[in-house]
Amino acid sequence: MWKEEKIKHLLTEPVGSPIHLTMEEAAAITKDAFGSKPDQPTGKQYVHQIRPIWRGLLRK
Repeated sequence: MWKEEKIKHLLTEPVGSPIHLTMEEAAAITKDAFGSKPDQPTGKQYVHQIRPIWRGLLRK
């Protein structure tokens, strides 16, 4: 990912410069930067677990 010419060029730009990435490029950078956490639930599982908590709080 980091060896692609487009990404190498982005790294030379000043901080705060606007960038344009495809969803695939953004996902690859995010996954590489933050990695995966197999001990954590997926986003869908987390929302499923937390939704009843919010529902209860909003009813009060």
